[in-house]
Amino acid sequence: MDAPRYGYCGCLLFYGEFVVFLYMDPYRVPPAVVVAVLFELKVEATLRFGRWLWGLSPEVQCFLTTTFQNWARQLLGAKPWNNASSCQADLGWTFDASDRIAIDIASVQRKLWTLKGTIAGRLFRSSHVSVVPSWASISRQFLASKDIIDWPTWVSRRAAETAAYKQYAKL
Repeated sequence: MDAPRYGYCGCLLFYGEFVVFLYMDPYRVPPAVVVAVLFELKVEATLRFGRWLWGLSPEVQCFLTTTFQNWARQLLGAKPWNNASSCQADLGWTFDASDRIAIDIASVQRKLWTLKGTIAGRLFRSSHVSVVPSWASISRQFLASKDIIDWPTWVSRRAAETAAYKQYAKL
């Protein structure tokens, strides 16, 4: 007599340095941690690619906020009237869409600040202080509205704090 076939599925997930073998019963809901990891690997990684560029639009920010709320409800199987913030917290999402955009923009800006001898670095530096609207100036204002300081300001503050600590600790 043959063993019954239930349609189990298996797959390998590579997450950081960990390899997870996922063996799920299609009739059961997967654990929230598995859902969150799959979302980070597939959806969030795709959005992160260009979010630093198109995320400055207020319409896109509103759309992404609503979309993340809907995704959180759907991933947990919650009803539309369930609180989206609690669903996002259950998935371990500590940042909303606007915060994710800010992180991506700050990362790209930091990279551009460090490209001193390149055309991209020089254009970014000159447009960063320009009064003409550009990605650099608009993103600077967006980050300032989130109380995120510019890379050069952070580096100079960090150096001053380190020097003050070294003097205090007599290192």
